[in-house]
Amino acid sequence: MKRKLLLLPALLALVPLQGIKAQTAQTPTSGNTYYIYNVGQKSYLASSADGSLTLSASAMPLTITQQDASLGTWTIATASSSNLSATVMERTFYDGSGLYQQWKLQALDNDNHYAIALRNSGINTYSYLEYSEPFSRLLRTPMSTASASTSAQWIFVAESDYTATVTLDQTAETYTAPTAKNAEVHLIRNFSLDMWNTLCLPFSVSNDQLKSQFGDDFKISEFTSVDGNVINFTSVSSVEAGKPYLVKPTKERENGEYYVFTGVTSFVDEPTDVSHGDITYHGTFVIATIPSRSYVLSKNLVYHTTSEMTSKGYRCWFLENAGATSKFTSWTLDGVTSSIDSSLAPVLSPALDVYTLSGQRVTNVKSTSELTRGVYIVNGKKVVIK
Repeated sequence: MKRKLLLLPALLALVPLQGIKAQTAQTPTSGNTYYIYNVGQKSYLASSADGSLTLSASAMPLTITQQDASLGTWTIATASSSNLSATVMERTFYDGSGLYQQWKLQALDNDNHYAIALRNSGINTYSYLEYSEPFSRLLRTPMSTASASTSAQWIFVAESDYTATVTLDQTAETYTAPTAKNAEVHLIRNFSLDMWNTLCLPFSVSNDQLKSQFGDDFKISEFTSVDGNVINFTSVSSVEAGKPYLVKPTKERENGEYYVFTGVTSFVDEPTDVSHGDITYHGTFVIATIPSRSYVLSKNLVYHTTSEMTSKGYRCWFLENAGATSKFTSWTLDGVTSSIDSSLAPVLSPALDVYTLSGQRVTNVKSTSELTRGVYIVNGKKVVIK
């Protein structure tokens, strides 16, 4: 049974997503697969969660097939071979079926701009797909689109020309690998400039793109070995999908909101752990809980967790394997001690209280490394900071 994508007289509201680049328009050919792009809204025809049609930054591939050459009608099918179907009130009135699947592609000019119309059965009229600015929705209108606004104009983008905009946000709680074959990725991820940061991405990045986003003199390194209590990193020039790294950006993101990586052709489903000795370097694409006995990096300072803590996405941490008996005490980069401060400051639970010996509470303390020299009462126990 074909899945019915319900096109109602007024469809779900659309929140336009910016940043979609103009695409190359093709002449639609029967049997070919396209992404259908709205010229006015710079968004693609897509299916929303309830099965109705909407516009989106992420398109769905649609295969068009000529149905009746004399009428100029076509079927438009999804990847699962489900024909786009529309609820037509006139059709319901005549025979109760409520569905119709004949579409007309009307050329508007010589630049491959088209109107997409539903052929209404019984009365043999057409209603045209158009995005309504006042209603912020797709509508079907009986008016011809030959002289209408660009919001009623569509182009057919070949799979080889399609560029999807994929946004990866460090605050997301879920992640599903995008299926786009050619994507422009907008990475929302905060970094401390001129300091080492952890990084784990679901896509590969070349050295040229890393330079363009992080600065010509950026540095990036991978976890390569453990010698006793020493963790060793080695400089690399590019990023492999899913692999955890350390990166030192040296310039602000040019966009102001996100980093931009173009020409991304594939995404992995999950991070890849890297283990050496008793240490595993673990990455995450979503907000995650870091277990106790882990090592986290913040502004060149390493923290050893004594309780669970939360990490945002596209970051990493070191986890002591079961049975580990020693903590690492220093780092090297390319065989030389790195600039990372390797003092292992225990991370305090937010619930712990810190007081001076005089009874004055010390607020907003996340680590004993933030305390000046002296004697404190931490969670009821005396702690000496030297």
